[in-house]
Amino acid sequence: LAACGGGGSSGSSGGAAPGNATAGDETDPSTVPAASPTPEVDELHDALAPVFHMEAGTGRATAACENAERFGALSRSVQGATAPAGADAAAWTTATTNLVTTCDALSAECTAAGPAAEERLTAFHDAFHAVMAAAGGRHTHEEAAAE
Repeated sequence: LAACGGGGSSGSSGGAAPGNATAGDETDPSTVPAASPTPEVDELHDALAPVFHMEAGTGRATAACENAERFGALSRSVQGATAPAGADAAAWTTATTNLVTTCDALSAECTAAGPAAEERLTAFHDAFHAVMAAAGGRHTHEEAAAE
């Protein structure tokens, strides 16, 4: 596989796009979708979530490696996006840089057919959540399950 920033796309995004809350939903926090700081973050979430939320093991590691190139392109897209309004620009830059770095580590592990792809996928997923936090967005796995 190419490094995380490589060209073409691999795999499919799977997963549904986040829903839109209606006025009535606002009274019940469990029905309000996670804050969406940028379209680029949404697109990465839609690609990453179905892979990360697979049962841990060989199948998930294989899926992560099959999608590493796509994750890289999407991560670099997030990194190139302007920090959302109200976000701490320095925290956004740090978080998006780490997102790309962790994706590059995942890709390198996959290229080397190394045994730590699961560990690298988890680090990449954690970096995604750090981007959400830096943007002032909230995203928990409970919220994702409700999408």
